[in-house]
Amino acid sequence: MKKSTKFLILVCILGILTTSYLTYLKFSSDPSTVCDINRQISCSAVNNSLYSTLFNIPLAVLGLLYFLLMLCLVIKSDKNREYFKIILFLSVPVLIYSLYLTYVEIAVLKTICLFCEFSKILMLLIIITALRNIYK
Repeated sequence: MKKSTKFLILVCILGILTTSYLTYLKFSSDPSTVCDINRQISCSAVNNSLYSTLFNIPLAVLGLLYFLLMLCLVIKSDKNREYFKIILFLSVPVLIYSLYLTYVEIAVLKTICLFCEFSKILMLLIIITALRNIYK
């Protein structure tokens, strides 16, 4: 297994864990979370906002599905480098929409979800690694 494949598997697993926790928070009635530090840094405030769903599907669930799909594609990419193009094609629009959500967090909600931002860093790592493998 290539180094880049192992790295992306780790990134996807971190994404799965992060979005699984956000999904748990979305459906949980437990008010205490690791991410709620104050009014400006609160996963709960973001995760329960008007902007936390797309077509009535929680964004945390969509994020979980994204990272699960990326994991499957990354595993396949070890044998066929063409999968990196699919990874890139799917990841760029997801990151662009996620960056729009960062704008919403800052400008509208006036609070940041640290786990949401961490998932964007993971998406960026996926994109950079895919690009490096496409243009090797």
